[in-house]
Amino acid sequence: MRGCSVAQKIISKHISRFAVVQTLYQMEIVGTSFPDTIDNFVEHYIKKEPEYTNISLKFFKKLIDNFQKNTDFDKLIDGSLKEGKNLSNIPIIGYCTIKAAVFEMLFENTDTPVIINEYIEIAKKFLDKSMVRFINALLDKISKQIEENAR
Repeated sequence: MRGCSVAQKIISKHISRFAVVQTLYQMEIVGTSFPDTIDNFVEHYIKKEPEYTNISLKFFKKLIDNFQKNTDFDKLIDGSLKEGKNLSNIPIIGYCTIKAAVFEMLFENTDTPVIINEYIEIAKKFLDKSMVRFINALLDKISKQIEENAR
């Protein structure tokens, strides 16, 4: 990414985030192991599909590799849901989007509003407006919980 403009770096990171959500989704649907899913996604999608031309493989791999950390995403997400809601009410692609955003909030040094905005834009590609609004509100609530826990 040396010599890239700021706009190119932003696009590269967005594509990387999009690929992370898709990789997590594939893993949830197919049920393959983490390394197999990543290898498959890189070989069959990232290397062959034109929409991944400008991906930052370094950022993608950094995000995806760190998902193997022992973090209880479900507990954090579940604890932020309103009463009567649970993870089973969230479509799998929505869950993967939330999980990726939460991970980045926890382990990356990116401004939280940027992270939320990025993943909301990804959610808009897959989900209806009401689910996107729900995810936006949930990510906002989770970000405040993460901030409080960091103090």
